[in-house]
Order: sequence, then structure tokens, then C-alpha cells
Amino acid sequence: MNTTGQACRSTRTGTAPATVTGLLGPTSWECSLAALRSFVAREGHALVPQSHVEDGRRLGQWVAAQRQARRRGDLGVDPAALLEALPGWSWDAARSRWHAAYAALAGFVAREGHARVPRRHVENGFALVRPTAM
Repeated sequence: MNTTGQACRSTRTGTAPATVTGLLGPTSWECSLAALRSFVAREGHALVPQSHVEDGRRLGQWVAAQRQARRRGDLGVDPAALLEALPGWSWDAARSRWHAAYAALAGFVAREGHARVPRRHVENGFALVRPTAM
């Protein structure tokens, strides 16, 4: 069975797959969505770092562009619905990252009984940094 992600990889390497989305194959948007789905399946969230590259695509930049397009009113209802269906998708990435980091800190506190986080400690994928004295 051939998926859009496989079709995107095959198209990029120059070998056209037997079955593709549409007559000319998947669109760039569909290929980026397939890359995002791979990221979400592996990482468990859709908070892609802006500099992240997935399967040769600048996925972090693409995701940021989708959020910007929605803020401007340039993203259609169908693409928006596809993104919103992804586990962990958020239109406000900064707010979602803050909440996820806070939840990681709360988990550390619940487990350790204090908030004195060791230097370079990572909790649930977040580097919990101790504030410096002023």
C-alpha cells in the first residue's frame, strides 16, 4: 500500500510511485502534511521546532507558515481541519509549549517533592532550567 508520505519520498528521489494522490502526484502541501503526521506519530505532539527538518522538508517553517496563514485568514477550512485533527496541534504554539513545560515541572515537583531542578535536567522532553539569582 502506498501512502502520500511514500509518494512524496519517491517523487523527491525521482522514482514515480505506481499510486499517488491526484493525477500529478501529491501536492507540496500534502507532502508537508505527511511529514508533519510522521513527526506527530514519532514525537506525540505537533509542536515542531521552527528549525526542524523532516524527511528533507523544512517542517518547522512550514508549520509556522500555516499558523501565520490562519491568523491572516488565508488558510482554508479544509486545510485547517486537517491540521486540527492532529494530536497535539495548536494554533498558539508558544502558549502550548508553556503549558507543556509547566506540566513537566509539575510532574517533577510531584515526583521529587521540590522544585530545585538540577542543571541540564530534561523532563518529558523539556529542559527545565533553574532561574538564576538576580
